[in-house]
Amino acid sequence: MQKKSESQSDDLSAVLSEWRRWLRANFGYLRSEHEDIIQDAAADLQVSIKDDRVADRAHMRALGLAILRRRAVDRYRSQISRAAADRKIKEKSTAGTSEDVSDAVHYQQLLQRTLLFLTKQSFSDRSLLVRDVQGKNTPTSLSAADRQRLHRLRTRLGEFLKLRALRIEENK
Repeated sequence: MQKKSESQSDDLSAVLSEWRRWLRANFGYLRSEHEDIIQDAAADLQVSIKDDRVADRAHMRALGLAILRRRAVDRYRSQISRAAADRKIKEKSTAGTSEDVSDAVHYQQLLQRTLLFLTKQSFSDRSLLVRDVQGKNTPTSLSAADRQRLHRLRTRLGEFLKLRALRIEENK
Protein backbone atom coordinates (compact mmCIF):
# COMPACT_ATOMS: atom_id res chain seq x y z
CA MET A 1 0.00 0.00 0.00
CA GLN A 2 2.90 2.36 0.83
CA LYS A 3 4.44 1.72 -2.59
CA LYS A 4 1.14 2.57 -4.32
CA SER A 5 0.94 5.84 -2.38
CA GLU A 6 4.53 6.82 -3.31
CA SER A 7 3.89 5.97 -6.95
CA GLN A 8 0.75 8.11 -7.01
CA SER A 9 2.63 10.95 -5.34
CA ASP A 10 5.35 10.79 -8.02
CA ASP A 11 2.71 10.69 -10.73
CA LEU A 12 0.98 13.69 -9.19
CA SER A 13 4.24 15.68 -9.17
CA ALA A 14 4.73 14.96 -12.86
CA VAL A 15 1.13 15.89 -13.58
CA LEU A 16 1.49 19.20 -11.72
CA SER A 17 4.42 20.27 -13.89
CA GLU A 18 2.43 19.34 -17.00
CA TRP A 19 -0.48 21.39 -15.69
CA ARG A 20 1.71 24.45 -15.20
CA ARG A 21 2.89 24.22 -18.82
CA TRP A 22 -0.67 23.71 -20.05
CA LEU A 23 -1.99 26.69 -18.07
CA ARG A 24 0.81 28.95 -19.36
CA ALA A 25 0.01 27.91 -22.92
CA ASN A 26 -3.79 28.07 -22.71
CA PHE A 27 -4.65 30.47 -19.89
CA GLY A 28 -1.68 32.81 -19.75
CA TYR A 29 -3.94 35.75 -18.95
CA LEU A 30 -4.81 34.03 -15.66
CA ARG A 31 -1.15 33.82 -14.66
CA SER A 32 -1.79 35.23 -11.19
CA GLU A 33 -4.42 32.52 -10.62
CA HIS A 34 -2.42 29.51 -11.87
CA GLU A 35 -1.32 28.20 -8.48
CA ASP A 36 -4.83 28.49 -7.03
CA ILE A 37 -6.29 26.69 -10.03
CA ILE A 38 -3.67 23.94 -9.73
CA GLN A 39 -4.34 23.54 -6.00
CA ASP A 40 -8.08 23.24 -6.57
CA ALA A 41 -7.62 20.71 -9.36
CA ALA A 42 -5.03 18.71 -7.39
CA ALA A 43 -7.34 18.52 -4.38
CA ASP A 44 -10.16 17.21 -6.59
CA LEU A 45 -7.80 14.72 -8.21
CA GLN A 46 -6.59 13.53 -4.80
CA VAL A 47 -10.19 12.83 -3.80
CA SER A 48 -10.62 10.74 -6.95
CA ILE A 49 -7.39 8.86 -6.28
CA LYS A 50 -8.35 8.14 -2.65
CA ASP A 51 -11.69 6.80 -3.79
CA ASP A 52 -9.77 4.38 -6.05
CA ARG A 53 -11.74 5.52 -9.07
CA VAL A 54 -8.50 5.95 -11.02
CA ALA A 55 -7.47 2.78 -12.83
CA ASP A 56 -3.99 3.64 -14.14
CA ARG A 57 -1.58 6.50 -14.84
CA ALA A 58 -3.07 7.39 -18.20
CA HIS A 59 -6.52 7.56 -16.65
CA MET A 60 -5.17 9.71 -13.81
CA ARG A 61 -3.54 12.14 -16.25
CA ALA A 62 -6.67 12.39 -18.40
CA LEU A 63 -8.90 12.86 -15.36
CA GLY A 64 -6.49 15.43 -13.93
CA LEU A 65 -6.42 17.43 -17.14
CA ALA A 66 -10.22 17.38 -17.37
CA ILE A 67 -10.47 18.65 -13.79
CA LEU A 68 -7.83 21.31 -14.48
CA ARG A 69 -9.66 22.53 -17.58
CA ARG A 70 -12.88 22.85 -15.63
CA ARG A 71 -11.22 24.75 -12.79
CA ALA A 72 -9.49 27.11 -15.24
CA VAL A 73 -12.73 27.79 -17.12
CA ASP A 74 -14.59 28.28 -13.83
CA ARG A 75 -11.97 30.82 -12.73
CA TYR A 76 -12.16 32.59 -16.09
CA ARG A 77 -15.95 32.76 -15.92
CA SER A 78 -15.91 34.10 -12.38
CA GLN A 79 -13.43 36.84 -13.37
CA ILE A 80 -15.52 37.81 -16.39
CA SER A 81 -18.66 37.77 -14.29
CA ARG A 82 -17.08 39.99 -11.62
CA ALA A 83 -15.69 42.35 -14.24
CA ALA A 84 -19.05 42.68 -15.96
CA ALA A 85 -20.82 43.30 -12.67
CA ASP A 86 -18.25 45.74 -11.29
CA ARG A 87 -17.64 47.75 -14.41
CA LYS A 88 -19.23 51.16 -14.24
CA ILE A 89 -20.52 52.66 -17.41
CA LYS A 90 -19.28 56.18 -17.88
CA GLU A 91 -21.35 58.44 -20.00
CA LYS A 92 -19.17 60.22 -22.49
CA SER A 93 -20.28 63.43 -24.01
CA THR A 94 -20.51 63.09 -27.74
CA ALA A 95 -21.50 65.34 -30.56
CA GLY A 96 -24.89 63.55 -30.71
CA THR A 97 -27.99 64.38 -28.77
CA SER A 98 -28.53 63.39 -25.18
CA GLU A 99 -31.10 60.86 -26.41
CA ASP A 100 -28.40 59.16 -28.51
CA VAL A 101 -26.09 59.01 -25.50
CA SER A 102 -28.90 57.64 -23.34
CA ASP A 103 -29.63 54.93 -25.90
CA ALA A 104 -25.94 54.04 -26.17
CA VAL A 105 -25.63 53.74 -22.39
CA HIS A 106 -28.81 51.65 -22.25
CA TYR A 107 -27.53 49.23 -24.90
CA GLN A 108 -24.14 49.03 -23.24
CA GLN A 109 -25.81 48.10 -19.94
CA LEU A 110 -28.01 45.57 -21.72
CA LEU A 111 -24.95 43.98 -23.32
CA GLN A 112 -23.11 43.80 -19.99
CA ARG A 113 -26.09 42.15 -18.29
CA THR A 114 -26.44 39.68 -21.16
CA LEU A 115 -22.74 38.78 -20.92
CA LEU A 116 -23.12 38.31 -17.18
CA PHE A 117 -26.04 35.94 -17.80
CA LEU A 118 -24.06 34.00 -20.43
CA THR A 119 -21.10 33.49 -18.08
CA LYS A 120 -23.40 31.68 -15.67
CA GLN A 121 -24.69 29.21 -18.28
CA SER A 122 -23.26 25.86 -19.33
CA PHE A 123 -21.33 25.58 -22.58
CA SER A 124 -24.20 23.84 -24.35
CA ASP A 125 -26.69 26.49 -23.21
CA ARG A 126 -24.40 29.33 -24.32
CA SER A 127 -23.87 27.63 -27.67
CA LEU A 128 -27.61 27.26 -28.16
CA LEU A 129 -28.30 30.88 -27.26
CA VAL A 130 -25.67 32.35 -29.59
CA ARG A 131 -25.90 29.84 -32.43
CA ASP A 132 -27.54 32.34 -34.78
CA VAL A 133 -24.87 35.01 -34.27
CA GLN A 134 -21.79 32.83 -34.63
CA GLY A 135 -21.47 33.59 -38.33
CA LYS A 136 -22.06 30.06 -39.55
CA ASN A 137 -23.89 30.04 -42.86
CA THR A 138 -25.22 26.52 -42.48
CA PRO A 139 -28.55 26.85 -40.69
CA THR A 140 -29.70 23.68 -39.06
CA SER A 141 -33.14 23.01 -37.72
CA LEU A 142 -33.53 22.37 -34.04
CA SER A 143 -35.19 19.36 -32.53
CA ALA A 144 -38.34 19.89 -30.51
CA ALA A 145 -36.38 19.44 -27.29
CA ASP A 146 -33.77 22.03 -28.35
CA ARG A 147 -36.47 24.51 -29.37
CA GLN A 148 -38.09 24.12 -25.96
CA ARG A 149 -34.73 24.48 -24.23
CA LEU A 150 -33.98 27.61 -26.27
CA HIS A 151 -37.37 29.07 -25.36
CA ARG A 152 -36.72 28.43 -21.67
CA LEU A 153 -33.24 29.95 -21.88
CA ARG A 154 -34.55 33.06 -23.62
CA THR A 155 -37.28 33.37 -20.99
CA ARG A 156 -34.70 33.07 -18.19
CA LEU A 157 -32.52 35.67 -19.95
CA GLY A 158 -35.49 38.04 -20.18
CA GLU A 159 -36.29 37.56 -16.50
CA PHE A 160 -32.63 38.06 -15.58
CA LEU A 161 -32.46 41.30 -17.57
CA LYS A 162 -35.66 42.60 -15.98
CA LEU A 163 -34.43 41.72 -12.49
CA ARG A 164 -31.08 43.44 -13.09
CA ALA A 165 -32.87 46.51 -14.49
CA LEU A 166 -35.05 46.70 -11.37
CA ARG A 167 -32.00 46.50 -9.10
CA ILE A 168 -30.30 49.30 -11.03
CA GLU A 169 -33.42 51.47 -10.83
CA GLU A 170 -33.65 50.85 -7.05
CA ASN A 171 -30.00 51.92 -6.58
CA LYS A 172 -30.46 55.24 -8.37
